[in-house]
Amino acid sequence: MLPVHHGKLGSRRRRSLQHALRRVSAPVRSVLLLLSLLSASLLLRRGVASLASRAAARHGGLSVPSVEVVTAEPDAAPPSPAQEAACGPLVSAWLSRAAALSAARAGAPALNLTYFLHVPRTAGRTTFWCALKPAFAPSERCTRAYDHVRTDLAQPACSLLSSHDDWSLVDGFPGKVTLATQLRAPLDRVLSAYEFSVEVAARYASANRPPARNAAGKPLDTRTVWPWSVLVPLMVDDMRARAAQRGDVAPVRSAGGGGGYAESEAYLPLREFVAHPSVAEVLHNGAAFQLLGLTNNSAGGETARQEAQSLRACARAPGQPAAELGAYARHRLQTEVSVVTLTERLRESAAMLAAALGRPLSGPSYKTAADWAKGEAPRGTTPQQFDAAARQPDRPLGAVFSACADKQHGVFRGRKTADHGRVRFSDGQGISFRRDSLPPEVLEDILRANALDVALYELGVREFDDRKRRFQHQGLWESVDEVVVQAGSRDTA
Repeated sequence: MLPVHHGKLGSRRRRSLQHALRRVSAPVRSVLLLLSLLSASLLLRRGVASLASRAAARHGGLSVPSVEVVTAEPDAAPPSPAQEAACGPLVSAWLSRAAALSAARAGAPALNLTYFLHVPRTAGRTTFWCALKPAFAPSERCTRAYDHVRTDLAQPACSLLSSHDDWSLVDGFPGKVTLATQLRAPLDRVLSAYEFSVEVAARYASANRPPARNAAGKPLDTRTVWPWSVLVPLMVDDMRARAAQRGDVAPVRSAGGGGGYAESEAYLPLREFVAHPSVAEVLHNGAAFQLLGLTNNSAGGETARQEAQSLRACARAPGQPAAELGAYARHRLQTEVSVVTLTERLRESAAMLAAALGRPLSGPSYKTAADWAKGEAPRGTTPQQFDAAARQPDRPLGAVFSACADKQHGVFRGRKTADHGRVRFSDGQGISFRRDSLPPEVLEDILRANALDVALYELGVREFDDRKRRFQHQGLWESVDEVVVQAGSRDTA
């Protein structure tokens, strides 16, 4: 098994519990597990009232419309002995299997495949579209996979794949892949996910169009992409329910402030969003669960998904099993993830990918679909001819990344402005989020609900800094800004 620190006391407790469980039959163990998970759910729900009253007090006695929203307390109570008895063996068995798969993968042949495990709301789209895609020739790029994977994992004929899937996809490859992922400070990621859910819900709340599964080459409907396939319908339904209560009256802004995060007449407030069980399942500790392969988007069938759900419940309950899962996520980041990049350092992240993948920023780039003028892309050519036509030796990768990232920022900003304007308050203005207005207590709730991701992110920052120093020492590190300046000098010469 991979070296995960368990602690002497926790090991003795776990061994004694395992020994006690062996004395009962398998059906009884299953019942105990089910009862413990139900008990955990009840304990979580009992904290809702206290959470809601605390949050209302923080917002000046905020009045919330009587919209039926099921919530769960993010701060779970200490686990009972029955919960520990169920989670201990469950986590230990899963860790043993994960370690065995890791050992098998280490001895497998290396595949010519780079997989970008995209953690949602980490600016992964910008990193993939602007730093990775232009570094790979068109024939090397896998078919898009954000709504579902279209690549044959048994024999991938492409070299660059990106998706919102979790580690269970990696377990499906027949060999080792070069794996990259991007991390973001957990507090910012959750706030960004909330803002995005409200924005997209505003786009669809007044329309009754069902989510469209588009043909190849067409833009994806956000509502078909996990986790937005869960979070956006949640927000749309809530937004419609609140609108129905208001009738034709425009929502009034919260008198208690809250920076756009407590507009209870218009949409689900942040404090209720953070405490919602669907959010706990798909957003909280999302980076850790994607690395562990324990999201509700996991491959492997219904049995695997049920086990993943039980393990997520164990991870949310304080105790040794949760600590072991968090430790294994960090261990995996250190030992099996080839490249870690950071949202807060996007330009350096482009440099990190270039150095790690051996595709220098000063080297040539390849056109993507957005780079071709209408009718310019060659048709009826071989992949080699298409690659040759797409190659841009006069446009270094670093300069392409910089221009692409700036363009994407403008596109996203324009889309956000349009979506914010779809909800009109009584003052005639649209949605406006101000993070500096959030009460510290709300931020603390988010951090507590994302403890695994907080530790994972701190490790990711250290790994990023260590890797950067090594590349600089080896003379492999290039600055995006320097490449852009050099490219500009050549253009004006």
